[in-house]
Amino acid sequence: MLETLILGFLNEADMHGYELKLRLSALASHYRKISDGSLYPALQRLLAAGRIEPAPSAGADARKRTTYRLTAAGREQLLATLARPGEHDISDRNRFFGLLNFLHYLPLGAQRAILRRRRHFLDHPQPFNPPAHSVPTLFRAGMLTMAHATRRAEIEWLEHALSTLGEEQETLQS
Repeated sequence: MLETLILGFLNEADMHGYELKLRLSALASHYRKISDGSLYPALQRLLAAGRIEPAPSAGADARKRTTYRLTAAGREQLLATLARPGEHDISDRNRFFGLLNFLHYLPLGAQRAILRRRRHFLDHPQPFNPPAHSVPTLFRAGMLTMAHATRRAEIEWLEHALSTLGEEQETLQS
């Protein structure tokens, strides 16, 4: 997912590594710290695959910095990855949020299909069955309360988004 996030941000603008790290951290800081040890190897893999290319530029202090630019192949990969997310991308909240960040690059029908898949997943949650001998603790109750509230809020948002996208579709067809 990190490589998809990088491609998504580079689809918006050329950036150097530090700027990418700031954008990724702002997006994912509530659940994951983005380290140089994961960012720069991902950039190297994308460079080697021809998905991004370097564009040297002068930094504010006149040092040479490498600015990364998305290639046509990188944009193709981004759109293909967004259009055909795997089950894990739909079922894992953090991966889905990463996907959601760039969903606007897809055609309306594809956006709605992905949101419907997430809604279907949320409508069929995996049961949480603690052992019969365990007694819920304050902390487990807190975890479950927050998880249920988050799920309800996400379902409400998905319904709103699907309704809005449906209205936009009708407006576009008129």
